Amino acid sequence: MESYKKTKERLLETEDYRSFIIRSRYLPGMMDKETAHFEEIQTTFKDEGFNHLSAVELCRSFIRVELLKLSLIQSTHGIFTEGDTPHYPTDQEVLDNFTLNKNEINFYELQLPEEMENINISVRNKIITFTKSMEPFLQLIEKNTGEFNDTFKTVMNVIINDNPHILSKVYDPIYYGSVLNYNIDNAFEKVWKNGLTQTALVPYYATFTLSYYDKNFKQNLT
Repeated sequence: MESYKKTKERLLETEDYRSFIIRSRYLPGMMDKETAHFEEIQTTFKDEGFNHLSAVELCRSFIRVELLKLSLIQSTHGIFTEGDTPHYPTDQEVLDNFTLNKNEINFYELQLPEEMENINISVRNKIITFTKSMEPFLQLIEKNTGEFNDTFKTVMNVIINDNPHILSKVYDPIYYGSVLNYNIDNAFEKVWKNGLTQTALVPYYATFTLSYYDKNFKQNLT
């Protein structure tokens, strides 16, 4: 076990995880992996059609990319809270402005070196392409389980509220590879339990994820 002194020294030397210099090292590859995973989902969907699992995987993938999008925005924008020095916006501030469309704070794009700006543009284009590819499947979710947008915003709000530094944590490969899906599942389950929205997608999703841990939910699988 590493000593506290060494751990502290290493932490003090670590760059700010909100910096695009840090995030630019990971975002392109993470988006490529999400795109590849989405292609796998589509392949399975062609074989099996719409069901609990396809709905869960589509929602998870869409939310993961939304979190990557928000983390990109957070690291490439600044806000002025006091004085003339811009600060990185918090996770909640980014969510409120770019997902929930509250638009209560002015965001200013940071000036990036050309190399960094090229990566920024490339990742943004990957996200746009992914989102457009996902649209027919989101429409399918709505066709089978009702309105999607309200559910999505409600779940995203729960995720950020319960994990206020998630836009940095997603760059931990262990967190992103396993813990994040549990966070997404827990958000759906919390929304259902607390009645935060009445859309049919929430119980449809949560019934499947909870059936792994409680046999009472298995009988509701269709």
